Amino acid sequence: MDTFLRQPLSQLPKTLRTPALACALMLAGFMPATGQAAIVNYALNFTDSHTHATGSGSFIWNTDTEIMTSLNWNFSGVTGSVLDSALATTYHSYDPIAGTYGELFYRFLTAPQAYLIAEYGLTSASVGEMPYNVSSSYFGFVAFGAEKTSSLGTYRFLDKSYNLATEGYVSAAPVPVPAAIWLFCSALAGFGFVRTRKTA
Repeated sequence: MDTFLRQPLSQLPKTLRTPALACALMLAGFMPATGQAAIVNYALNFTDSHTHATGSGSFIWNTDTEIMTSLNWNFSGVTGSVLDSALATTYHSYDPIAGTYGELFYRFLTAPQAYLIAEYGLTSASVGEMPYNVSSSYFGFVAFGAEKTSSLGTYRFLDKSYNLATEGYVSAAPVPVPAAIWLFCSALAGFGFVRTRKTA
C-alpha cells in the first residue's frame, strides 16, 4: 500500500488519476502552506438569556502567535468592539493565566468548559472583563466567561456605570475559507465525474 501511494500521478492507472488529483486538491485546501501564519476568522452568535434576543460578532485568531484581534459584535443595533491595543496591553496584564494577548477571551469563547477546569481548576464559573468602545463618546465593559452547566461561553455587556445591558450565552465557530470550499467542491466534482464515467 505504501509503495502504491508513493507512485507519481502519471504512473497511476487512468481510472485512479482523477480521484487522486481530487484528493490532493482537497487536502491542499485545508492545509496551510509551511511558514504561513494561520489566521482564522471566527463568527460569534449571542443569545440574551432573558429576552432571547440574538446578536452576532467576529474576531480573528492567529494560531501561530495565539493572539486575538478585531473582536467586535452587533447586538440590538448597538455595535461594540475591543481595541487591539487594549487586548495587547491592559487585558494581557489584567489576566496572569492567559499567556498571550486575548487568549482568555479566545478560550472562553471556543472551549469554555475545558478551559474553566483545565486552566483554572474550577468547577463552577469564571469570567474575564474588558473595557470596550461603542462610539467615540461612550464606553462600557464586556465580560466573557464559562460555567460548569453550559458548553457555551457566557457574556455580559455593561455600561460605564456597570449597569447590566444584556447577558446570556455566546458561541464561536471558524468561518470556512472560500478557497478551501472551492477546492473541496472541485474534489467532490472529480469523484462524481469518475463515478459517472464508470457507470456509463
